[in-house]
Amino acid sequence: MKIFQKIKVSTLILFSILLYGWLFLTVQCTSKKETTVADYETYLNGKKEENDQNKNVKLNEVEEKCIHLIELGNKETKLWDKETPKANDYFEKSIVLAKKHNLTSLEIFAKLNYAQYLYQFRNMPRSLPVVIDLTFLIEKTSENNIIYSDETYQFLGYYYMTIQQYKEAQIYLQKAINVTHEQQKLSSLYDNTGIIHLKQNKKELAEKSFNKALKIATTYNDELRIGKIYGNLSQIYIDEMQVDKAIALLNEDVVLSKKHQAKQNTMFALIQLSKAYEAKQNIKKSDSLLHEAIKIAESKSYFKSSELEILILLKGIAMRTNDTINELKYRRKIELLKKDLSHTDGPESITNTQYHAQLSAVNLQMENEKSKLKEINTNNKILILVLVFVLVLSTLTFININRKFKIEKTEHQNILLTAEIDKINSENKLKAAHHSIDSYFQYLNEKNQHIETLNKKINSLEKSSTFHKNEKINDLQKLLKSHLMTDENWFPFRKTFMEAYPDYFEYLTTQFEDLTESNLRLIILLKLGINTKELQNILGISADAVKKAKQRLRKKLGDKYDSLFEISNE
Repeated sequence: MKIFQKIKVSTLILFSILLYGWLFLTVQCTSKKETTVADYETYLNGKKEENDQNKNVKLNEVEEKCIHLIELGNKETKLWDKETPKANDYFEKSIVLAKKHNLTSLEIFAKLNYAQYLYQFRNMPRSLPVVIDLTFLIEKTSENNIIYSDETYQFLGYYYMTIQQYKEAQIYLQKAINVTHEQQKLSSLYDNTGIIHLKQNKKELAEKSFNKALKIATTYNDELRIGKIYGNLSQIYIDEMQVDKAIALLNEDVVLSKKHQAKQNTMFALIQLSKAYEAKQNIKKSDSLLHEAIKIAESKSYFKSSELEILILLKGIAMRTNDTINELKYRRKIELLKKDLSHTDGPESITNTQYHAQLSAVNLQMENEKSKLKEINTNNKILILVLVFVLVLSTLTFININRKFKIEKTEHQNILLTAEIDKINSENKLKAAHHSIDSYFQYLNEKNQHIETLNKKINSLEKSSTFHKNEKINDLQKLLKSHLMTDENWFPFRKTFMEAYPDYFEYLTTQFEDLTESNLRLIILLKLGINTKELQNILGISADAVKKAKQRLRKKLGDKYDSLFEISNE
């Protein structure tokens, strides 16, 4: 009887504690009205337009201070038109304040403004961590809790475009398209989506996006955007060797950009126009346009990347016209400018930013998986505490199965992410080596090792009794396919081989004119000493398929087959 009374008392105490905790949390959550995103936007819009609509919105002291710090940072930026320690301090303080008080919406808004400020002045190394934090934060936050969600997604889209992370850029531009209510903003979003398609060599999709953007811009008589779209459309015509059409569009772009005093866009249009005239062998006109463009580039410190592009083009013209004095002058300027740009948005800095963006994104995913695992463990403990009096055995069994499944899932995600990191490292080593033939050979060896590792893991999974075995095998097989030599990565490799061994490549193309790209691929890989097993891995085909490919090539060339591998590469 005493034992029963003790159990009863213990149970009452436990449930009293749980009830008290629940009531405490409920009071905490309901005692204060939270500021909504709509409130923040009304308040900010009132400040922007200097009207009284924000008087009806009451923010607390911390919220007002946080927004005030952001405003001070933006005012400092507008005043000096450059990066300043004071502006940095305002933005950083606003982020710390919002984070300290768990104001997620304001933390996102503060990071957005800080990232925009650093991006405006092309400080890519410093902006990247802020953008990565911003990306991670919005992925954990409901769209309804993001202030100016369309502007946030739009900025992320533009930023990832700049560092050539086109997949992420497209995702955020599409999100911006889905949430924006401003038709004129849609014109910019479709225009930039077209640029991404163009970068990915998807010309039909690019043209569709540009035409959508042009239709909207024309409806609202947005002349500056119309000019930009003309400039982007011109790149399609240049690629198709319709240079006169491209020049006509670019001239329109220049006229409209100058009319609206858009210096940056005028400069971009002049550079593209000079390239078009150079393609028509009108060197004098090209040189004149570049000198006009460089005056704009030199007017702003954050136009240095464009200034470098212009100097390189001018150096090329000087070399073609045997102007040794100007060639030497441009070379000196280029070297000095490259040193400056190594810390901002120069080619080396962008490549480095790309690399760190890829690694940061992968690491953030890994941290997210670890965080989820910790959360699962914590929730499991709470579940055990609450249900211990009811079904101890069944609860423990369920938790163990659930934990095993989650751990296996996390381990599988880590395997995928580690493999992705290895792939990124290999690709960045290849870029750093400027796609030399030796670096390609090492790159192919590393690909073989990655493929072998993935094949082993797939074989191991096929023999196991793990959860969702087929899904995991499919994940690994998708990753394995990404290592294969496709048309996309074959042509850069073919170009590198051609530059490394021009005589041998000329011999192939002149002596064997009916060789297909598949034939060339097989010959070049065999010539570099890639064995059957490695060919099987790189091309994603069976050993029997490799054998048949060789036989078909031998049959096609007859007695000439052996001479392919007797002649020296040199």
